[in-house]
This record gives sequence, structure tokens and C-alpha cells, in this order.
Amino acid sequence: LPSHPPTHRPTYCSCSCSPLTAAMIPSFARRAAARGLRLLEHVNVNISDEKLGDRFYKVLGCQRAENVSLKIFMNCGPHTQFHLPVLPEEPQVWRGDMTLAYTEAGLSAAEKRLAEWASSQEGQSGLGTVLARSGNGLKVQDPWGNVLQLRQGTDSEVQAAALPTRRPFTEESVKDGMLGLTEVSLPVKRGSVDRLAQFYSEVLKFDTVLEDGRLAIVGGPVPNSQRIVFTESDDVPPNCFDHVCIYIDDLEGCFERCEELKMLYVNPRFLWLDNSKTREEMLKWRAFRIMDIHYKGEMLLNEEHEIRSVSHWGWPIQDDVDLPALPQETLDHMKKMAATA
Repeated sequence: LPSHPPTHRPTYCSCSCSPLTAAMIPSFARRAAARGLRLLEHVNVNISDEKLGDRFYKVLGCQRAENVSLKIFMNCGPHTQFHLPVLPEEPQVWRGDMTLAYTEAGLSAAEKRLAEWASSQEGQSGLGTVLARSGNGLKVQDPWGNVLQLRQGTDSEVQAAALPTRRPFTEESVKDGMLGLTEVSLPVKRGSVDRLAQFYSEVLKFDTVLEDGRLAIVGGPVPNSQRIVFTESDDVPPNCFDHVCIYIDDLEGCFERCEELKMLYVNPRFLWLDNSKTREEMLKWRAFRIMDIHYKGEMLLNEEHEIRSVSHWGWPIQDDVDLPALPQETLDHMKKMAATA
């Protein structure tokens, strides 16, 4: 993948998309809006070495998605993923923690694999280490510095993982006891979580819990099965241009509110996935992005959100919604990137 440009301001390109007629508007955009975070689906961070990433994330219990030509997707249980594009000169570090939940047996097996990793050449070189152990699980650092919390899943997380999946190449991860990516956290500047809570509640219509300088967005396929957490801090590292992907019901409503707030962002790395500057383009791609979160006159957060509809082609949970095929331009571009390594 080409590197992200040094600026994070919205980058638009010319587009020849034809306007959509009312008859062409998909039913997902016309149905009554539903509230809430439906799925925290993936985090995208660059890594510098594909083989090293493959080995380490398999130690955690992930499984490589072999059904697409671009080999950057690591499935975490039945519904969630890490996206790990290889950019040797530009690895990225998520600024907070990422939490993986397991069955009791799955967590024990992951701990044993990590112990074996520690005695390997990579482990002895400090490429992926266990930072801490507790009665609740492990705190682990991947070879590039990303911090992962490994713990046993809650009842709601177990129920979410039990939902049937459309996603292939998840069987080994599920067999290994991986429930999925259940939480991500980010530090934010002091005094910002109250206004952030207003943004996520009023603009994205998410359920929030606010307490003592900490904001949690609560949702997931089963109530309270996933969380996005913001904690106030004096030390907020600069954005490294990673991103988080979420699924929602009310894509059109959220798009209109973000458009009104002038928040829309188009990532030039991923024009083959979405290029949504207008309502018509959003309906075509069934997705859009935001980066600079500013609300009621205050800049609150700089983090790319890839926001998808539950009837986007990538929605992994098996339900009664008919999903579209992978867009041809997406498929063509992935094949081209795979062919050119």
C-alpha cells in the first residue's frame, strides 16, 4: 500500500460516480434508524514484516484470511480482524491498548504459545513480549510496540462470538478459543471526555458511559459485548494514521450529521474501498470516514474512523440481510496490489 501523506486534512479526488435515483437507493439507507455501535470490526496498523506478523498473531490465536488476494487480514475469532498492511519504513503503533477475549481454555493455550514464543529466536530478541501477568490475563506487546490485553471473555462476549459468521478462515481461531477483539482504548486530552460523550451520543447515536475522566462507548453484536474507551491523559501521542473500523445501522443519518459538521475525510490510501464525499458516494460504497472530531467549537480527537453500514459487503455476522458483492474496483485493486507485492 502507498504510504499515507504527511497531512491528515481531507483529501478529495475527482469522481465520475453517476447520481443515484430514488429507486436505486438501497433499503438499508431508507429503513428506520437504529441506535448504537453494532460492531467494532477491525483495527488497521502498518507492520514492517509480513512473515513475522503472521507468526506472532497466530501465536495469539488469530488466523490469516486466505479468501482474498491481499494477505493482510488476520481474523480474531468469528467476526473481528486486524488489518496489517506491510510498510517496512512506516510501522504504526496504536496509541492505546487493544483487548482480545478468549474462552478459559483459549486463554490458557495462548499463554502457553507465548511462553514458547519467548524461547524462540524472535522472542529472545525482544520481538513480541509479555509485559505483565495477572489473575485476569496477560498484557502483551507485539513486535512493533502495539499493546494487547489478553483476558477471559465475559458472558456477553461469549454470546457475541456464538453468533453465526459469514466469514471464512475463522475456524482455527475459533477452535483456539479466540472470541474476538472486544475493546480498544485511546488517550485523549484532559477535559475532553464530556464533550466527546456528547459527540458520540448526539452525532453517532452511540450509548456512552462517563465516569472520572473516562468515557466508554458500549455496544457490539450483543449488548455490552464491545467497548471503545477514551481516558484523559497528560500524554497524548500524535496520530500515526492508523484507523479503527466500526459498523452501524443508521449510516445515512450519521453521514448527514458528520457532513453538516464538516468532518468527512477521504483516505487516499483506500480510495478503492470508499471515496465518500457526497451522499451518493456514501450510498454506493455503504461507508464513509471521519478523522478530526471537533464538536461545539472544540477539537477533541484526531483518529480515523472507518464507518460502515451493516449491509456493507464486509459485514461478517450471518443474518437476514442480503449483502452486495465485493465491488469490482475493490477486487481489481486488491489483485493489482497482490501482484505487485
